[in-house]
Amino acid sequence: MTSGFLISQSIRPWMNTDISWCDCKFDANHYQDSLYAAYGVSKPPSLQNAVVKRKAEYLAGRLCAFSALDQLKLKPQDISSGKMRNPIWPAHVLGSISHSNDRAVAVVTTSSTLSGVGIDIEKKIDTERAHSLKDKIINAQEIGRFTTEPEEFGFWFTIAFSAKESFFKAAFPTVQSYFDFDAVEISHIDPATQGLQLTVINSPHPSLPNGCNFYAHYATLPDDMLATFLTLPTLI
Repeated sequence: MTSGFLISQSIRPWMNTDISWCDCKFDANHYQDSLYAAYGVSKPPSLQNAVVKRKAEYLAGRLCAFSALDQLKLKPQDISSGKMRNPIWPAHVLGSISHSNDRAVAVVTTSSTLSGVGIDIEKKIDTERAHSLKDKIINAQEIGRFTTEPEEFGFWFTIAFSAKESFFKAAFPTVQSYFDFDAVEISHIDPATQGLQLTVINSPHPSLPNGCNFYAHYATLPDDMLATFLTLPTLI
């Protein structure tokens, strides 16, 4: 019954054994509602009338989360959604889920030194569309830090957009509300290590004051997909 939906799945530790990452490629053309029961995933009421794409990507994301939990020797549990569509993780677990096109990814951790983890995947945004969106996502200082090659603007814009999404997901357990893209800016880019520094410039929470820095990693994936990953240290 489940054959054909999951095309591939990769499970691996990330940096240390306290963090587990799972990504998958799925085929929405093979989706059917019965897959939720077959895989042991609860389908939330909000998805009852959703389009197939939405139901398929939600399922794929939860399957990645189950596998990531299993990698940490944790019994996979149902991961419901909060009022803001945020995943509700088991006690003492932090995690993040993302999906785009035919790919999904989840990262989980039990590290007591972290207050949040964030992951995001995006299809690379073409340069023309990136320029049409840039005023909502990045500021003039960030544009100045991007490559001077015009044809690469879409790539770096996508990285910046994704990194800010990852920061939002990592900070959400602390902030517990939505906040805008201008909360942080990309203050440094290191292509050699595929690293980014994010600096808080419009604090969304007292524990995240202006001027504090956080570090993210980015990666290129097949089919023009990009991913970013960020950990938030335990806040004192």
